[in-house]
Amino acid sequence: MAEKVKPHMAAQPIEGRGPSSAEQIRAQVLAEMAEDLKRRGFGAAAVAELMLAAGRIPDEFERLSVNQRVQHLILLVSFTVLCVTGFALMIPTERLPTLPFAGDALFDLRGLLHRIAAAWMVGLAFYHLYYVTFTREGRRDLRDLMIRPLADMAEARDNLRYGLGLRDEPPRFDRVTYKDKLEYWALVWGTVVMTVTGIVLWSESLWSLRVLDICRAIHGYEAILAALAIVAWHIYNVHLRPGVFPMSKTWIDGKISREEMIEEHPLEYERLVMSCRRKESGPEE
Repeated sequence: MAEKVKPHMAAQPIEGRGPSSAEQIRAQVLAEMAEDLKRRGFGAAAVAELMLAAGRIPDEFERLSVNQRVQHLILLVSFTVLCVTGFALMIPTERLPTLPFAGDALFDLRGLLHRIAAAWMVGLAFYHLYYVTFTREGRRDLRDLMIRPLADMAEARDNLRYGLGLRDEPPRFDRVTYKDKLEYWALVWGTVVMTVTGIVLWSESLWSLRVLDICRAIHGYEAILAALAIVAWHIYNVHLRPGVFPMSKTWIDGKISREEMIEEHPLEYERLVMSCRRKESGPEE
């Protein structure tokens, strides 16, 4: 019969091995345990936990690159200026003296500021077109953002059922969800409509009164719709929902936490975990 190992003996360090060597042994043992769990049919989550303990999975993942964050910042500033100055343009001139702030001088600049912000947004739109056409990162983003009617409708249906309590688990989202696609293509549509109608209004001397009235109505109502979408949809989903309140910092540092990745993008997380495992194991023999 084999002699039992006493508890105090099991805790003894291996002679001649320093901390770094012990850490290597620990990582190797955890990696072997992960492989054993996989062979026994355990899920990716259990394997991922061991890999995390071995230091093989980062606590944060990159969600937005520097390029994407700069584009977002330009869009944020130009859109905000457009909303403030655009809605200010709707205030009749005869009402300006009754306003207790800003004064006539600032409101005289509202049209100029509106056009400057519009030029920045149109310039960003053209750069974004270049980005999704001629850069590898942009082409990947565009592929992920392409609408897949059946799959996207299934995601929306399952998410609605989960919200109503008719489904036990939420749908498993990938890097881009159906909500991201709706928001992106709504932005593209809104940018095209606002640019076309804005150019017509900017060159009003070239158009008939009927055309100007139609474009003015479209421009105004689309602006209201866009502002409401940002406030009621984007700001809540990104910054105010439980788990990220009071603000997600992804637009600043481009990072997303491991916990949020598991909850919001489980399919992408599992793919990244497998990528980490392949990097650790090296090329297959």
